[in-house]
Amino acid sequence: TEEGPKGPEPVTAVVEIIFQKPHQQRIVATSEKKVGDVVEQRVEITALDNYDGWHRLQDGKDASRWRMDLLLKDQIKALRANTWENLAFYRGLELHGGKVDDLGETNVSGVACEKLAFRHESGIVFFRYFDQATGRLMLTETEQGGSIREEGEIMADGIRFPKRVVTTTKQVDGKERSITVNFDKVAVNETFPSSLFAVPSFLAR
Repeated sequence: TEEGPKGPEPVTAVVEIIFQKPHQQRIVATSEKKVGDVVEQRVEITALDNYDGWHRLQDGKDASRWRMDLLLKDQIKALRANTWENLAFYRGLELHGGKVDDLGETNVSGVACEKLAFRHESGIVFFRYFDQATGRLMLTETEQGGSIREEGEIMADGIRFPKRVVTTTKQVDGKERSITVNFDKVAVNETFPSSLFAVPSFLAR
């Protein structure tokens, strides 16, 4: 959702997400919004290239209209942790300076779960709840009070991925904001050029 003249309004976007080892990420979200009789198209790109991160917002119908910012240190740390979480399948955090703590048994929606804390070197922590009987991930929480739930199933090259991911975060005003991503397709082991993630060179001009 985003704030409109009559309050919060739902927004639907087409999203492409790419993760590539060791620390590259690119998310492109394309959305449309009707303003009066005109349909505006917006393209939003967020990218990480190891220790460099950037965000670009541009008019989907006029590429000459754009705004771009370099991400701050804490934002880059968060993206690096998020990239590892999506590529490592919960293994090997110790090799990157982090650690995993077993916080014991707890209950999630009536299911007995084991709570694990994935503590990254940057100080960022993901709390994950796994079903003790099946090993299925039931819930992920962040230090900021956000929650991530995975639903359904989609298979790609024999690997099981969620069909839907629902992320809920708390805003400054205390209200909750929910984002639902429905996956149409998941591909693995593709290779992408480094230029796709690199900070666009025109910033240096």
